[in-house]
Amino acid sequence: MLNTAFMKEAFGSMQAIALVLDARGFVLFANPFLCALLERDEAGVLGTLWSQFCRPAQDFESCLARLQVRETSRCECRLEKENVDATQLRFQANPVVWEDGAPAVLLIGEDVTERGLMEQAVQENENLRSLVFDHTLDSLITIDQSGKVLTFNKAAEKMFGYQAADVLGRNVAMLMPNPHADRHDDYIDQYLRTGNAKIIGKGREVTARHKDGSPIPVLLNVSREAELEGEKVFVGVLRDLSKEKYVEAQLRQAQKMEAIGTLAGGIAHDFNNILGGIFGYVELMLEDAEEGSYLQDDLGEMMKACMRGKELVQQILTFSRQEQPQRKPAQLQPIIKESLKLLRATIPTTIDIQSEIDPDLGPVVIDPTQIHQVMMNLCTNAYHAMRNTGGCLQVSLKKVDYQGQIANIANALPFGCYAALRVEDTGEGMDEATRQRIYDPFFTTKRLGEGTGMGLSVVHGIVQNHEGLITVESVLGHGSVFIVYLPLKGVAAVDGERDEQPSEMGVERIFLVDDDAFLRNVQQRLLARQGYHVRLFTNGLEALEAFEDDPYGVDLVISDQTMPKMSGMEMAKVMLRRRGELPIILTTGYSDVIQPEDVTQMGVREMLMKPVPKQMMLAAIRRHLS
Repeated sequence: MLNTAFMKEAFGSMQAIALVLDARGFVLFANPFLCALLERDEAGVLGTLWSQFCRPAQDFESCLARLQVRETSRCECRLEKENVDATQLRFQANPVVWEDGAPAVLLIGEDVTERGLMEQAVQENENLRSLVFDHTLDSLITIDQSGKVLTFNKAAEKMFGYQAADVLGRNVAMLMPNPHADRHDDYIDQYLRTGNAKIIGKGREVTARHKDGSPIPVLLNVSREAELEGEKVFVGVLRDLSKEKYVEAQLRQAQKMEAIGTLAGGIAHDFNNILGGIFGYVELMLEDAEEGSYLQDDLGEMMKACMRGKELVQQILTFSRQEQPQRKPAQLQPIIKESLKLLRATIPTTIDIQSEIDPDLGPVVIDPTQIHQVMMNLCTNAYHAMRNTGGCLQVSLKKVDYQGQIANIANALPFGCYAALRVEDTGEGMDEATRQRIYDPFFTTKRLGEGTGMGLSVVHGIVQNHEGLITVESVLGHGSVFIVYLPLKGVAAVDGERDEQPSEMGVERIFLVDDDAFLRNVQQRLLARQGYHVRLFTNGLEALEAFEDDPYGVDLVISDQTMPKMSGMEMAKVMLRRRGELPIILTTGYSDVIQPEDVTQMGVREMLMKPVPKQMMLAAIRRHLS
C-alpha cells in the first residue's frame, strides 16, 4: 500500500516523473519534477483529471482498464502547453493500492522528447534513403563478399526483368553472361586476398544479362568494400547504356551514309560518262541492227538496263543531297513485271518464280526507281533464304480495301484503298529475335562480304516516305512473307518516257567539249550521222581558243561542266560575253557547284544530266537551233 508520505520521500527529489492516478484517472500524487513540467504547483495538479494535461488520453484509459486485472503496462503521452512545443513522456504503469485502500496506478516516467526527435530524424532519414534507393534511375545492387545479393532496387528490377524477391539471397552471377558469371566469385576472392581490383573502385562498360537471356550494355561502378555487421559488402551502380548505344549506332549509320553520299558524288561524274558511252554505242548498234532481230531485242534490253543505271545513280545523288525523290502517279504493274524479268535471268532455276498481278490496279504516287529498288531488295532477300535448298518465290500485286480488318496492321494505316505487294518465299524463315531487328541499319544475317545490312532498312524508309506500311510474318524453317501497302490515289497515271519523234537532219556546226574521250568520240559519231559538222575539244580552254579565232564559226556548243583547266560554265561565260545569242548546252554527270536554274540565269540554254540518250540530245539541239 502506497501513501503520500512515502511517495514524497521516495520521489520528491528524483529527476524523473512520478504520478499516482485513481481508478477514474484523477491525480492522487505528482512529484515536483512533474509539477515543473506542467508549470503548476502541487495544489494545481492534485485532484485534476490527468487527461486534461496529456494526449492521447486513450493510452491512460487502457492503463486504467488493466488495473482490473492487475497488469503492468507501458504508455506514452504528449504534454501540450500554449506557445510551447509539446513534451513527449514515456511511462511504465504499475497497479497499486493507495492509502485509502482503493486501487490506483503508479506511473514512473521520463521526458523522451529529444530522444523521440532523434528517432524521428533517424526514421525520416531511413525513409528518404529508401525513397532514393527505389526511385533512382540507376540500378543499385548490394552484395556480400560471397557474391550473395543483399539489396536490389526498383531500377534493377526494371533493367533485369526480375523481381527483388527472385534475386535476394542468390549469387549475383545470375545477372551476368558467361564467361564472367563463372569467374565472378574468383574476382572477389582475388581482390580480398591481393587488393588487385579489375572493376572494384572503378567504372567500366560491361555486359549484363536480362532475365530472358538477352545482353544489356551497362556502365558499372563498384564501390570498394564497406562493413555491415562485421561483413564486407560491395555496392554496384549500373546504368543501362542501351539508348546510348542505339544513338551511337545511329550516328555511325549517319556517318556511313554521309560517306556513301560523298563517295557517290565523287564517282557519279565518271560513272555517268561510262554509262553515256555505253548509251551511245548501243544506239549506234541499234541503228544498224536488222528490224525485228534478236540483236535488236537484246540491244533494247541493254538500253533499259542503262536507263535503270542512270536512275539509280540519280537516286543516290538525290539521297546524298537529302532532297525529296520525284514522285508521280504511275502504274505498279510494269515495274513489278520488269523486276521479275530481270530476276528470272539472275536467280537459278532451282527457285521457281510465280506471280499474280492485278491488271486493273489503279495508279500510285511513287518514285518508280525507288519502288523497283524495293522489289529487287525483297526478292533478293527471298532468294538468299532459298539458295541452298531451292524453293518457290511468289509475288502478287492486288488491291486491298482496308477498313481495319487486317489484324497485324491495326491502327497503323488510315482506312482506304491500297496496292498490296506481297513477296513470299519458302526459305529458312526467321526467329523472333531476328525479325525484331531486320529493319535495323547494317544488321545482316548474311556471311561477310554478302551484304551490308542496308537492304531492308532502305526498303522500310522508302515505304514510309511513300506513306505506306511494310509488314512481315515469318516462322523459323517455314519461310517469310513481306507485304508492302501503298495508298492508291484517285488520279490518272502519267505516261512513261514519251517516244521521241525522229529528229530532223542537221547541217549546223557544233563544238563538242568533253574531257572523256570514250564519250566524246561516240557522241561525235551520233551527231555526224545526223548531218552535223562536229569539232572535238578536250577542255574549255581549247574550245575557247577556237572560238576566239572565229566567234561566228560555230552554231551551237555542247560542253561537259566538270573538266580540267576550265569548267564548262567558265567557258560559257566568256563565249556569251562575246556572242550573247550563242546556244550553249551544258551536260554533267554530277555537280554540287551549280544547279540547272543557275545555268539558265547565266544565259546557258539548258543543262542535261548524263548519260543523255541520243533522241533527248537531238531534240535539245533542234529546240535551240530552231
